[in-house]
Amino acid sequence: MSTISNAPDMRYVVWNQVFETLRTAPPAAQTAPWLVDLLRPAIQQEEAIWAYMEDFEESMSIDSLRRLAPEQLVFRIRDLMGLEATSEDPVDTVSAAYPDLAEAYLERMIAIPQHIADYGDELNTDNMKRLTVAIFKGFWEKLMSELRKGKLAYAMGEHLGLLEGTRRPGEPVVIDLT
Repeated sequence: MSTISNAPDMRYVVWNQVFETLRTAPPAAQTAPWLVDLLRPAIQQEEAIWAYMEDFEESMSIDSLRRLAPEQLVFRIRDLMGLEATSEDPVDTVSAAYPDLAEAYLERMIAIPQHIADYGDELNTDNMKRLTVAIFKGFWEKLMSELRKGKLAYAMGEHLGLLEGTRRPGEPVVIDLT
C-alpha cells in the first residue's frame, strides 16, 4: 500500500482504485491470493495502456495524426493522470485537475490533428509534414515524461512476485501477463 500512497498523485487511475480497496478491506481478507487477484489485473491494465501509448509514439506520422481521434487519446491520458471517468468532456476533466499540463501540452496536441484536417492541403511539402509531426511529438514527449513518473506496474510487479513466491527481494522482475 505504501508504494501506491508514496507514488505521485498523477498515476494510472486503477492504482487509486487498488489503493481504496486496500484501505477499506479488512486486514484478515488481505491474503496473498486476494492481493495477487487484486494486483495482477491492475498491472495488466497499466501495461496495456502504456503499450498503446508507446505504439502510438513509434508509429507517429502525418497520416497517423490525420487519422487520430483525439478523444481516444485524451481518454487514455486522463486515465494515466489518475482521473476518474465522468460525464464531462475528458479535456475539461484534465483541464480542471491539471490546468498547466492541459494548457502547455494537451490542448496543443488536440489542435494539431484539427489543423491537419482543416489545412491538410497546405501541408503539401515533406518539410511541412515533418515539422507538424515534430511539433506534435515535442508536446507528446513532454507530457509522457510527466505521466511516466506515476508508472507503477514495475514496482507493483515486484510485490506480485514476492506474493507469488516467484522471486526474492532484489531479483529482476519477470511478469507473466498471460
